[in-house]
Amino acid sequence: MSRKRIILPVFCGILTYSLMSYGFGPAGVIPMRRLEAEKERLAQNIAQLEGIHAELDADFRNLSSDPDTIAMYAHELGYVAENERLIKLADFTGGIEREYSPGDAMTANQPETVPEWLCKLLGLLAGACAFALITKFMPEATHDSLEKRAGIGPYYSGIPTR
Repeated sequence: MSRKRIILPVFCGILTYSLMSYGFGPAGVIPMRRLEAEKERLAQNIAQLEGIHAELDADFRNLSSDPDTIAMYAHELGYVAENERLIKLADFTGGIEREYSPGDAMTANQPETVPEWLCKLLGLLAGACAFALITKFMPEATHDSLEKRAGIGPYYSGIPTR
């Protein structure tokens, strides 16, 4: 059996495995790009949550220590201090809108990858297919044809001696 019949299928199998693993495997290029996009999405959500936290923290500090803010919130709830008079306007729904949002709950999504065992299996199948194709389309040289090409044995210049 010639070396080509072994080396070419092995090369095809290793090449297929390498390309599959490099492109689509657990540490491949495409899953890494998906992970980077997921990282960016989560970073944007964290920045949004930090902005909400800063607003809520400022409101909390004002409500904890600023008497004017406390009075304003109390007036919105209908409380009145001693010796204080409020004027309520009919059909007036003014005031400060106080809808607080806790942000969006997000979970990290794992990118879909081709499992390592599948990359190896495809490499083996590619090698087996290459071996089958080489065996079918490259018939092995017989002993007689080798002697004829080498010019030795019972054949001399195409004239049989026996």
